[in-house]
Amino acid sequence: MTSSMPSPTSSEANFYFLTFTFYFSCTVERENIRTILNTLFLIIAVIGLIVYFCYPSHHIYGLSIIGVAMVLKVAEFFIRFML
Repeated sequence: MTSSMPSPTSSEANFYFLTFTFYFSCTVERENIRTILNTLFLIIAVIGLIVYFCYPSHHIYGLSIIGVAMVLKVAEFFIRFML
């Protein structure tokens, strides 16, 4: 008895391989971007905390720096869960 499912041709197999390779490379690219954004977030947030606590007359600058860090964190969130 022969199989009812046809075997994929070489062009179909190449298409599936290229699709998988493209998806995998995009996933790795996203992970690298997320890692960079998380690292920048941590560095900028620590700088903002240092400015906030070490210079009491410049609280608004510290909060502004922390706000910039939060924008990076939100961007990382969207890359992680929306893409």
